[in-house]
Amino acid sequence: MGKLAGRLKEFAEHLEFLGFTISGETEESFMAKSQNDTTYFFVNPANSIALRMINYSRLDKDICRANRLELLEIINKMNQESILQWSVDENTESKDVTLCTCCYYYGDYVKSSFSNFITLMTSASSNVVSKYIDELKKFG
Repeated sequence: MGKLAGRLKEFAEHLEFLGFTISGETEESFMAKSQNDTTYFFVNPANSIALRMINYSRLDKDICRANRLELLEIINKMNQESILQWSVDENTESKDVTLCTCCYYYGDYVKSSFSNFITLMTSASSNVVSKYIDELKKFG
């Protein structure tokens, strides 16, 4: 596990035990890919007590541009019904558009707490996406 140390290493080892593939390690972040090909980006800036977990899903940039208001309305509805933060991100260089999901784990690594966090985060994400899947299909 390359550059990971301390706090981040514990989280990465936990995810690896669960079957995630760990990559892209830096001193402040790493990526974890699940067995169903969902990739999560974990960020823990120096001196922060929060571990930020982000998931990106690529959307069709032309459809998103043509229907931006509709997409933002869907995102707003998703945010009203979820403990997760949903947003749309457009890469300034590539112009790729992604649906971003973000949540935070606070405190030190505790096996049971982090397990519950992963379970609740993936469940909450699945529930919201399944509710809005028909509307989101148009964009992806």
